[in-house]
Amino acid sequence: DYESIAGTMCHELAHCVRGPHDAHFYKAMNEIEEQYAIYLAKGVVVDKNGFPLGSNDAHVLGGSGLGGGGTASSSKTAAAK
Repeated sequence: DYESIAGTMCHELAHCVRGPHDAHFYKAMNEIEEQYAIYLAKGVVVDKNGFPLGSNDAHVLGGSGLGGGGTASSSKTAAAK
């Protein structure tokens, strides 16, 4: 059902932040689930990439913002050298 799929997605998204199932992982998963619950309750509309439109509640994982030098950005820079 939909709730099972949404729960699995929250779980897998938390793995983008933390691999092992430890306290850090469950903290990240709880934050993602809370954010999802808020969006669901508010009926937040998302853009074609799944990002909330007109909301300052969104979080950026793995970086400090657009082009913010997250892991992927650092890896691309290192690979280019």
